[in-house]
Amino acid sequence: MTMLRFARFAALMFVLALLLAAKARPVWDQAQWARTLETARAAADDGRPAEAEDLFRSAVERASRFGKRDPRLAQTLSDFAEFYGERGHAAEAKPLYLRAAAIRESNPNTDGGALVACLTDLGNLLRAEGSLEQAEGVYLRALAASERFRGESRETAACLNNLGLTFAALGRYVLAEKYYVESQKVNAKILRPDDPAFATGLNNLGRVRYSQGRLEEAEALFAEAVSRAEASPLIERSRLALFLHNHGVACGELRREETAESDLTRALGIRRETLGDHHPETAASWNSLGKVFYRKGDYAQAEYLHRRAVEVFSETLGADYPETAGALGNLALVLSAEGLYADAGPLFQRSLAILESKLPANHPDLAAPLENYAAFLRKNSLETQAGIMEARARRIQQLRETESARPQSIGTN
Repeated sequence: MTMLRFARFAALMFVLALLLAAKARPVWDQAQWARTLETARAAADDGRPAEAEDLFRSAVERASRFGKRDPRLAQTLSDFAEFYGERGHAAEAKPLYLRAAAIRESNPNTDGGALVACLTDLGNLLRAEGSLEQAEGVYLRALAASERFRGESRETAACLNNLGLTFAALGRYVLAEKYYVESQKVNAKILRPDDPAFATGLNNLGRVRYSQGRLEEAEALFAEAVSRAEASPLIERSRLALFLHNHGVACGELRREETAESDLTRALGIRRETLGDHHPETAASWNSLGKVFYRKGDYAQAEYLHRRAVEVFSETLGADYPETAGALGNLALVLSAEGLYADAGPLFQRSLAILESKLPANHPDLAAPLENYAAFLRKNSLETQAGIMEARARRIQQLRETESARPQSIGTN
């Protein structure tokens, strides 16, 4: 072979090698990305967060090579966001979810289920941190996607339920009820009667009707949720405890004290067994049982239970959480009934201050604390201040009645 022919042959082999490498590289990049992402997930599951965070960053970098709108990048960003969200790092998780959602929404051939899941996770994160208006918008996008890609499905029912939860948290109970009802209509078509989602939907609808003061309707819904939970092996005991708790609370408001105490005691027993004493749901049971003993006039027991609730809420949720505020307000009522006005007054004020800082202006849940504080002020001959609190409470009740009378529509736009 002459030198020229050899040179041409070598050049041809070099080009062929380049072509083969070019064809092999996408496969190699795909394998490296998949391996890195799977290793990151495993590190997160095994309790190695620092290592997992580095691996997720590497996986994002590898996925970015596929293109800015590649679904593999969207999946990696979603997984990284979930990692942060599970550890309470909402500030880091939100932009990742937003990028992932934008990629999926811009792709005409997107995986509809993955898009719905991404938007739902982002909405859950926003709702948990109290960004309710933002959560509403994201959940509406999730609902639109679910109706487009999934039709009448478990995902669509969940989207409707999430919007119900959000509007209930905003105090917009009429809209919340409408979304809950639509969710249950879908559930009734696609789920078995013993499916946990169906019983949970009944419970959520009961909660919003309880908040509207429709106690008899709420009690009946809670009772049906309890009955379904007790008959179904699919429903966890912690879920049964929730339904029992809510039924007990409703019965207490209806002055069916024996049933209220029985259900709340059962719920407390399940929660102490399954969750332990140092858990906010256990604290909620103590708080509600305290109200039963308060109505019975057993102030010593009521005070003990409310103090336990305040302690656990403060340690598990935070001192400035609405649940903590509610327990503080209940404790203040007990102390006031015992004639301990100097102790009760600051607790009323602290409870109200927390609620005003955490709830939207004129939220319905502010009305009762304002009325309780007003009664305390009148008991202490502070008529002017009491009148101010009562006027605020009346204003909230009027707004609530106006909202109930106004036609409300639901939809995805």
